[in-house]
Amino acid sequence: MSHCFDDGRRQTTAATCLLQQSKLLKWDRTDGKFVHEEYKTFSEEWINIDPDFGRFICWITFSAGAELLAKGVCLIHEVDMRLPKETPVAPSSGDDLMKWARQFNPNTKFGGIVNTTDYQTLGKLNDVYLKRLLTKVDVKAHEGQLLRAAYTLLAGTIRNRDAHAYVKDVRDDHFHLVEELFVPCFNLMVSWLPEGAGTLSQWVDTPL
Repeated sequence: MSHCFDDGRRQTTAATCLLQQSKLLKWDRTDGKFVHEEYKTFSEEWINIDPDFGRFICWITFSAGAELLAKGVCLIHEVDMRLPKETPVAPSSGDDLMKWARQFNPNTKFGGIVNTTDYQTLGKLNDVYLKRLLTKVDVKAHEGQLLRAAYTLLAGTIRNRDAHAYVKDVRDDHFHLVEELFVPCFNLMVSWLPEGAGTLSQWVDTPL
């Protein structure tokens, strides 16, 4: 595995890209903080992605970015959730996939295994690693409570909903939470980056 700091920087930078691509918020380089998008602007953006499912796509992207941001900040502070994991080797280009499937189904390791990294679930992040992070940074008690509550809500009510099924016309009920809950929590976490939130602009310009 790569060094905690380098991996944390990669995850944090990727998270910022995902969060901006969600169209729900943007990174303000001048002030060094995340800023929510207005409802009218967001509505115009998601419709351009897809007139039926654009909003759904944006919220999935938002949830993925939020998860990577928290994991990245944890890693930067050496709160390491990464575990070694063995996964099956994928078929190569040109392989006979019918033959591969017949062999793979009864024995997923027939073609060999490859060592990868398990970053664990969002639920595990909430239960274990965010708690550890909060003991290592300068955080007020109410800020820590809000951060953990935000990620618990994200995992149970938003991410869990969108990751497993499309449910029509539910996301507008949560739009206000971007401004009122999530953006403050994201800005709190990036304030814990080395030399403060302005560091994120440099990382976005020069990703590892």
